[in-house]
Amino acid sequence: MALNRESFQKAISILVIITPIALSFLATRVPLEDYLSEIGFRSLFRWYVPWRGAVVGLLSWIVAGIMYNSSKKLTKYLLWGSYIAFALFHYLTLYMVLMDGFKISLFPLFYSLNYSSNDVDGVTYYLDLGQLLLLINLLVSIRNRGRREGYL
Repeated sequence: MALNRESFQKAISILVIITPIALSFLATRVPLEDYLSEIGFRSLFRWYVPWRGAVVGLLSWIVAGIMYNSSKKLTKYLLWGSYIAFALFHYLTLYMVLMDGFKISLFPLFYSLNYSSNDVDGVTYYLDLGQLLLLINLLVSIRNRGRREGYL
C-alpha cells in the first residue's frame, strides 16, 4: 500500500504535533532544575517532575514561535503541539502543588498561590502562561486564517 501525498502530509502533521509533547514527557526524567540552578539541591518537591515537562514545552513553543511562518501549515502545527505540551505539564504542575496542600485560585490570565506556615503566610499572584499562550496561538491562527497556506 503506497502512501499518497495527502496521507503523507497527515502523518507528518501528526508527527510535528506529537514531537514537542514526546520531548516534554522525556524531559520529566531529566533533573533540569539541577542544571538551571546555581544552588545545588535535591529534588524534594513532587511538582518538579511535571515542571520539567512544562519548561521544555515552553522552550519548544518559543522556538516554534521564532520559526513560525504563516504560509506554512507545519509551523502552525508545531506551534499548537508545543502549546499542548506546555499547557499539559503547566497545569499538571499546578495540580501537584495543589495536592501538596497549597491553595490555588485561577483567574483570567492570572492565578494565585496561597501559602501559610508557622513563620509566614500570604498570597502570590502569577501570570498564567497557559492562558496567555492559548490567547496568542488563537490570535495568530485567526489572523492567518484567510491567507493561502502551503504545506512545507
